[in-house]
Amino acid sequence: LYNGQDDLDLLRALNNLGIILFKLKRYKDALEQNEEALKVAKQLYKGQDHPDVLRSLRNMGLTLCKLKRYKEALKLEEE
Repeated sequence: LYNGQDDLDLLRALNNLGIILFKLKRYKDALEQNEEALKVAKQLYKGQDHPDVLRSLRNMGLTLCKLKRYKEALKLEEE
């Protein structure tokens, strides 16, 4: 990853792409973007309870629910 603004732009792009794929009901593809966004967010904010980390967790949880992977979604909510 790059540092600074490039990381933030990447995070936003991944989250936006995940949202678009979710709205298109391409949940598996959305989940891939959600996972990558969460990885970037955690690396960018290193353990902070930052809104971008929480947003990524929420997006991933919603997508997991659409895929009927409820236990994994619940685990994320507890994170």
